[in-house]
Amino acid sequence: MLVDRAVALIRGQIAALINRFAPDYYKRIIERRHAGVKVLADASSDVRGLKDKSLEHVQHALDSVNLPTLAKIDGRHYWIVLADSGNDSNTLQTLIHKLLDCGLRVNVTIEGRPTVPIAGKKHLRKLMRKKPARIQAIRAGTVWMRDRGYRQIGWHTAVRVHFYDWNEAKGAYCARNPNSVPPMIDKQSQSRGITVAGLSGSESRLDMIRFPIDVVYTWVDGNDRAWNEKRKARAQEIGHKLHKFANSQARYINRDELRYSLRSLYYYAPWVRRIFLVTDNQIPKWYDSDSTDLTIVSHKELFPDESSLPTFNSHAIESVLHRIPGLSEHFLYMNDDVLTSGVVHPESFFEVNGISRTFLSRAMIPICGKELSDVASEWGVMNANELLREACGVTMPFKTKHTPIALRKSFLADLESRFSEQFRSLRERPFRTANDIAPTSSLHACFGLAEGKVVRGSIAYRYLNLARPDLAEVLDAIAYSKQSFVYCLNDTEIDDQNEFDWKQQEKLITDFLKSMYPYQAPWEI
Repeated sequence: MLVDRAVALIRGQIAALINRFAPDYYKRIIERRHAGVKVLADASSDVRGLKDKSLEHVQHALDSVNLPTLAKIDGRHYWIVLADSGNDSNTLQTLIHKLLDCGLRVNVTIEGRPTVPIAGKKHLRKLMRKKPARIQAIRAGTVWMRDRGYRQIGWHTAVRVHFYDWNEAKGAYCARNPNSVPPMIDKQSQSRGITVAGLSGSESRLDMIRFPIDVVYTWVDGNDRAWNEKRKARAQEIGHKLHKFANSQARYINRDELRYSLRSLYYYAPWVRRIFLVTDNQIPKWYDSDSTDLTIVSHKELFPDESSLPTFNSHAIESVLHRIPGLSEHFLYMNDDVLTSGVVHPESFFEVNGISRTFLSRAMIPICGKELSDVASEWGVMNANELLREACGVTMPFKTKHTPIALRKSFLADLESRFSEQFRSLRERPFRTANDIAPTSSLHACFGLAEGKVVRGSIAYRYLNLARPDLAEVLDAIAYSKQSFVYCLNDTEIDDQNEFDWKQQEKLITDFLKSMYPYQAPWEI
């Protein structure tokens, strides 16, 4: 494990050096040695479009060798094609040749052998000499290289083609590898459209979510001078001393994380319907105002009493998210420091029947007075726990992880009606205080669990304290990992801020994000 990681890091550093000082040479080496791998420099290249482009290439290749398509299944991130094998090994080899000629990367699964990436036509012929050589499935798609030797992008959209043989005795097509596809398809079901209609998309499948899911971000540009002046004026207006962490500048540091968090969603969560960005009339400099996929919502549109504004209290802002016009019943709440390294599925956040999932941390809630805690995020959790104990006679001992939070709009509205005074007073506090409740991360989760409207879930997750001394190594470990997970790049309070190397930290994070998510989303100019 450690050796593999060390080798990956060394290879990445070598690749980064070559790419930096000889980019054309680097491109030639990569594309010559790795079939189907492309080095693209165009930031406007569309990652999500790879899914349909790959299907187009595969379908054209199947048609050219006269192999009928039995069904196409939409796997959200990729297409699954069920095809007639023709009972002919030579035809399948010709199919793979055509896919390679299209510039696709191709993996082949041969019965009794592990899946193999095909380096070229000679490699394929060599594989097929060893008998038996019965091809069960292929995977074909485009792969783009990222900077610094980071893990390739695009392979998650590759088409999976599973082959079927016609069985005359049964009068049906039988899968060569029935483990992950329908083992048999007969002509009657084909003519009735059962296979296609039953599996083609999530809207007709009971095992997949069939309702729309939106995403809501709350965001501030901490580098905005006018906004900072407004924040300082609001603090002076209050007149009493704020807790040192309630108005800390560390909470508002902006390294353009929002742009890359949104890109990660665009790459890896195509099931998201719409995205709402809740701000204090701030607009990211890269935002395309003509976009229909990303909508900016002002605090003024959501707070019932505008005298509560401006507010710099994240808990207060969370208390009005369910008031966003046009928001779907099921939605995810995210901060810009939460990203995904690979494919994520909606079923990670909601059950197929609509129940939300929450992800409990191993970190426990303090058992002490609120005034003894210096962690501002703990205040809302502790107060929500008090309400839970009074209403239901139970407590929640654990915090929740800093992941996308799965919420129900109607349940938040119900909580507001039950605790209207707490919601009202929360919205009147412009900075976080020890009297806050946390409507999204705690109140929704705790009461939901107690009342059967939320269930405990699990998710692949990593948390990064950005002040850690080995930050560079940890960021590289994320980039080189073959696993998909959600991760949080969290700014924490630093006692000796004068001694901390802020410029080095910013460079590490900025370089990492640019290399991990190099291609634009459609809402960027």
